Amino acid sequence: MRTTRKQKAKVALIEFYPFHSELIYSQLLFLYKSNCTPILICNKQNAINYETIKNFATIKTYDMQKPGSLLRIWYFLLNSKINNVVFNTAQGPSVLKFSLLPFPKRIKFSGILHNTNKLNSSFGQRIITRRVKSYLVLASYMKAYFPQKNKISSIHVNCAYVPSFNNCELIKPEKEVWIGVPGSIEYKRRDYDFLLELASDPSFPENIKIILLGNASKHEGPSFIKKLTEQGLEQKFIVFNNFVPDSQFQCYMKSFDFLLPLIHPTTPSADAYLKYKASGTFIQSSTYSKPMLCHKMFNTNLFDYSALFYSTSAELINSLKSNRKPSKSQAPVFEQDRSNYYSFVTHP
Repeated sequence: MRTTRKQKAKVALIEFYPFHSELIYSQLLFLYKSNCTPILICNKQNAINYETIKNFATIKTYDMQKPGSLLRIWYFLLNSKINNVVFNTAQGPSVLKFSLLPFPKRIKFSGILHNTNKLNSSFGQRIITRRVKSYLVLASYMKAYFPQKNKISSIHVNCAYVPSFNNCELIKPEKEVWIGVPGSIEYKRRDYDFLLELASDPSFPENIKIILLGNASKHEGPSFIKKLTEQGLEQKFIVFNNFVPDSQFQCYMKSFDFLLPLIHPTTPSADAYLKYKASGTFIQSSTYSKPMLCHKMFNTNLFDYSALFYSTSAELINSLKSNRKPSKSQAPVFEQDRSNYYSFVTHP
């Protein structure tokens, strides 16, 4: 008697936008290790970001700038025996338009909500939620403050896993302490003037280097670099004037002693990072097992990352000089994270 082999479940992970690519690898790996067939659907222009997942996932690219791209993705899903769809960014105009298309009941939707307050404040998000009934969030405090809505479920997912790059050549002086600030220089996201205050303090240790790990030629990078030069502080920093390749980025991340989110009470939307949003630096702290230097506003019971806390630049310098030990955090457990993710997105 012939037996038919059960086909692997197909799960589509969709990213319409040019951001949050750092979360893709973990999710596709979770699905692959759960004996699924993961399919990444993304913008054609961003496909180069996902070279590392080609060995275990299918990549389908679309030109999201062209009219009809959403309809082509919709048609693909309907004809590909896909029953589960995950939005890597479950908010914004493209997700809103896509969620208004008709889908058979067999296709279930979930997605990462990067700002959970949208469930309270955004009419568009409420429309999306008619389609997406299950949301993943990136921090445990986001789960704790998740808005209580009928028939909406949520889970904290730890997307702290990245591919490993071997071609790394980096020389770090033996007694230097490296403080990393990953990302492009944008004042709306971080308090970069605090770095000027910190580095210009006469008591700032000579063995500390602040490394701005991102392309400083974009956004407000040039104006910030000008301030460094005018104040004679450039020797205390390492900056990059071009895109930082993934292998080099990872090499520096592994070499950092601390990560500095630079979110202070005066930072725009600072309060949201206590309840509704997670900084990418928080996730990178888990990924690379690096403690953070955080403002005391984050010193709460729900903030479960490894960190040293400060209120002023002088207090931060004293903490670094005295070798204070950061608070401990629980290391990510891949099998637990994989199982939680798979169960949630395949049974939303």
